Amino acid sequence: MKRKQMELLTAPLTGTSLIEANAGTGKTYNITALFTRMVTELQYPVESILVVTYTNAAVSDLKAKIYKRLNDVLLAMVSLRDSVEITMEDEFPLDYALKRKENLTKDIKLLKGAVRDFDQCAIFTIHGFCQRMLKENAFSGHVAYDIDLTGDSREILKKPVYNFWRENIYKMPQEAIKLLKSLTPDSLINFYMQVQSNQSITVAEPAVIVEPEDILKIISELTDCMTTVKTCFTSNETELRELLDSKRKNFPLDKRSYQARYVNDSFNELKKLTESGNIHCPLESENKKIYRLTNHSIEGKIEHVFFSLVHKWYDKEAEFRELSRLFESTLKYKLCLYMEEVLETHKQKNNIQSYDDLITRMRNSVMENEGHGNMSISVNRKFNAALIDEFQDTDPHQYDIFNTVFGRYGKPFFMIGDPKQAIYSFRGADVYVYLKAASEEGNQYTLTKNFRSAPELVDAVNSFFQRENAFMEPRIEYIPSVGGHKELALTVAEKPQPHMIVWETEKTKPEEIALSTARHISELLNKSSYGSAHINGKAVKPSDIAVLCRNKKEMTMVKEALTYCRVPAVVSGSENVFSSDEAVEMVNILSAVISPFSQSHIKTALASSAFGYTAKEIYHITETDQWDDITEEFRNYNDMISLRGFAPMFFHMASVRKLYKRLAKLPSGERKLTNLIHITELAQQFEANRKAAPQDILRWMKEKISNAEMRDEESELKMDSDENAVTIITIHKSKGLEYNIVYTPFLMFSRGNNKRPDYAKYHKEDKFILDVAGTDEAIEKTQQEEQQEKLRIAYVALTRAKSVCFTAWGEGTGHDKSALAYLINGEQSKFDSGRLHSFFRGSNVAIKPLPDTAVQTYKGSEIQPTGKNRTFTSEITPPWQINSFSRLIHSSSSVRDTDQFTMKDETSDSSGRLDIFTFPKGAKAGTCLHECMEETDFENFSALSVAETVEERLKAFSFDTDFTPAVTQNILTILNKDMHGTCLKDLKQGDYIHEMEFQIATKPFRPEPVSEIFRNSGQNDYADAASTLSFDAMQGFMNGFADLIFCQRGQYYVLDWKSNHLGMTPENYSMERMHAEMLGSHYYMQMHIYTLALHMHLQRYLKGYSYDKHMGGGIYVFMRGIHEKGNEGIYFHRPEKDTICRLEELVKR
Repeated sequence: MKRKQMELLTAPLTGTSLIEANAGTGKTYNITALFTRMVTELQYPVESILVVTYTNAAVSDLKAKIYKRLNDVLLAMVSLRDSVEITMEDEFPLDYALKRKENLTKDIKLLKGAVRDFDQCAIFTIHGFCQRMLKENAFSGHVAYDIDLTGDSREILKKPVYNFWRENIYKMPQEAIKLLKSLTPDSLINFYMQVQSNQSITVAEPAVIVEPEDILKIISELTDCMTTVKTCFTSNETELRELLDSKRKNFPLDKRSYQARYVNDSFNELKKLTESGNIHCPLESENKKIYRLTNHSIEGKIEHVFFSLVHKWYDKEAEFRELSRLFESTLKYKLCLYMEEVLETHKQKNNIQSYDDLITRMRNSVMENEGHGNMSISVNRKFNAALIDEFQDTDPHQYDIFNTVFGRYGKPFFMIGDPKQAIYSFRGADVYVYLKAASEEGNQYTLTKNFRSAPELVDAVNSFFQRENAFMEPRIEYIPSVGGHKELALTVAEKPQPHMIVWETEKTKPEEIALSTARHISELLNKSSYGSAHINGKAVKPSDIAVLCRNKKEMTMVKEALTYCRVPAVVSGSENVFSSDEAVEMVNILSAVISPFSQSHIKTALASSAFGYTAKEIYHITETDQWDDITEEFRNYNDMISLRGFAPMFFHMASVRKLYKRLAKLPSGERKLTNLIHITELAQQFEANRKAAPQDILRWMKEKISNAEMRDEESELKMDSDENAVTIITIHKSKGLEYNIVYTPFLMFSRGNNKRPDYAKYHKEDKFILDVAGTDEAIEKTQQEEQQEKLRIAYVALTRAKSVCFTAWGEGTGHDKSALAYLINGEQSKFDSGRLHSFFRGSNVAIKPLPDTAVQTYKGSEIQPTGKNRTFTSEITPPWQINSFSRLIHSSSSVRDTDQFTMKDETSDSSGRLDIFTFPKGAKAGTCLHECMEETDFENFSALSVAETVEERLKAFSFDTDFTPAVTQNILTILNKDMHGTCLKDLKQGDYIHEMEFQIATKPFRPEPVSEIFRNSGQNDYADAASTLSFDAMQGFMNGFADLIFCQRGQYYVLDWKSNHLGMTPENYSMERMHAEMLGSHYYMQMHIYTLALHMHLQRYLKGYSYDKHMGGGIYVFMRGIHEKGNEGIYFHRPEKDTICRLEELVKR
């Protein structure tokens, strides 16, 4: 079907539309515009327009940009209505306002409503969308409310796979199992995780089914062969040596290969092998010495039964290996069938599911009754339209969901993507789903105007893909982009540089390419330091530059090369944090914490980078009294992890050991610190989700390390600070990003792996097939699809740059299988250096020699020469820490807490009055009153017992004991006072808890969304106050102690004692005055934080918990205002459920 250019202002908003967006053409820009048009032209509420993308970061980005677009268009329309002239960098708002000038009044009203209600917008990841719909439609979605959702598929698969292993393998003799070296339960789990990543895969039955009996039979035959060879050789060893020597002299054997010393070596090797009891005969590539004897070329030239026997053994080994391969294929096929039967039952029985299960379950619910079931109808009623971002990364199940709910019902359904950027097949993304959708009816558009890159660079990229069928798939057509961005020229020494440079090189190793790249970057940055390298007049900075790599190995090479050139660089990749050294160190530290009396465990922990002791220092400690102190320290850590959990223990350890300051001195200190904090965060999540004990956490860590090669988004390395540093990033992770200057130097290489795959995955008639046997035809098709994806990866790499892109071309390892080889050489497999020049003749691509590898140090780097290490002396703030409410409100510019934060304690009133109003003010007085309440037994108190407690506390705080009667009377009045239907004197000891500690794992966030949450719930008076807080320092854990938590009539309350002095009479503690104090001192925020902590605690531990049913509210007791008759001094508020849920969503990691 012919695609039309997308006209953003006029494109129809009806039916199904596919928008194919070339790289850099403003995919997000178009989504925001379409969203805005739906609000105004279709009058759709924001919550009825579904927007789906594929990462949480993309969700945040879309929310911000759609919100800005709505505001910009609103501003443009208001300005047009009021005849106020404004200028905007973005053309769309003003152009759209002019187009809608006849509807301004209505549109302005709609846009104001959209902005006001934007917190209700429906912008989700695919998993977030499915999870939300399944929860809202739990009955029709057949989903339990309290299901345990986990991203760890391996954990879910472990039990059923091990059951399968027991049922199918355990009955075989252990000796036979050992011979099947590559077959283990873990290898089957790894295999099935690959299968499971493609939800709609079809498993092809192997042509040959091999049963355990077949394996046992050939093992028996192989054993017989080896035994016969051994017996014959033992009996005829001398004769065989002499015979082979004589034949070598008198018969045409290869005299070089069969020299006497080589023959002796071969016989000695064979003798050693047979005497070891090993029944396997090594093949040619595995043992050249023995192959001299098993080589069939000897047969017939030397007449002796031994050679017939040893050749039979060799052939039987080859037969065994092929049969083992087929048996493994059979087992994998049976595993797939078995898992189809038992996996869903296993998940339901254990109340768990993975994130991908959400999609499958949602798809199945939507497809009920041929797409007309309860779920489909419910979702269709909820949403008027859908915008699906990154559609090239979808899979069949996802397409079924959206096409059924929106496409079949004729609602506005926009699919936006680019098949040329479909590079995530390893995650289950299926470009053939996109191609299928493109072949169906509907509006089809293309976006070709590139707003990212310089026009000359756009033309240069076009020249790479000029050949016919550039992506080896006729349905993926390359439509050239056109430049739409202003000039972005790199100027060096006042000379404009080419926008696309291909470095030409002869046979070169990747390490040399990495060093040449680093040298070129260093030279460019040095020129910038001298004022001679600019992009549009701005000096080139390290942060302008990115080096794109295909894998971890290449990133490591580039990082080392840049470090060698003293260029600051940060790595951003998909490496698993559990493959880092810090993961092993964390295991060692935790082992010592769990076993604080184990000298070996503690010594290993002390040697870690977290503690930093040398071997000499550790030896000295063990020989002195210091060892007792160290042991006591680890005993304290053991107590803390048992009482408070893993994360608080580790951060306390970090504080005691000054971890942040010490690691900052190390060359890779920031990376180490980031990894340690990341592991701590994941351990805390595991501990909370599984209610895990320290030993459980240790086992989990060890397992994570063992399986670190498996993909796990939660465990992906977090990026270091990228401020003023070159970014080293995988091509996959760079998708969607842009950089001024890009180096992608490794496209000339291709991984040279000649090992035959065990199985194959490929498409046939747009169906995804798994061939567990790995037939020749299937492997060929798989390799063809892999080559297609390499071309798409190259397209992504070459389109990240805004100003300049560097790549390289030469006869490197596997060059003939690289994407560039297909594009430049065509079908010609032989390397032709002249082809490069002819291919790019007349284009905007400049061909230059590869820079030499002579090291040029970056002069602007802060890295000092070797031997002159900098000493870090200043204090730094750790990126993760335990914070408190006090720390939070101290960040406010308007705090006026007259109780907790009064530094100077005032003496009693000079008038001589001895009552609660004249009791001293300040923090010490407040703490004294708090302790009086904390030490009072609500169930068994008396006037005398309270008086004794008060007098004791007054003495402890050096206050005048003459205040004992006044404070005692105040406490007795509080205990007997009705507080929202509850008297404290009626509480039993099991009904309440003093000073309940909580910790909430938080991420950093800005005050604006907090303020917006309160504003949207109608609490405008506090919304303004919340905007003065700074939450940037809150990354890590929010820690606090609620003065009192109590339960009455099945409802839970938060109570806080306030000794604030608001005046000298009860009337000064009216609701109005207390409310002002609650706002001004941010107690209102404190109440919401405490309620959130209680809510999260009850969610986890109270079965059947419901906020509406179980949450009583917050009571703030201004103690000085309490008297017998009135209600002064008691402030009650029950935070809205929606407010608490939104706060939870905001802070939760």
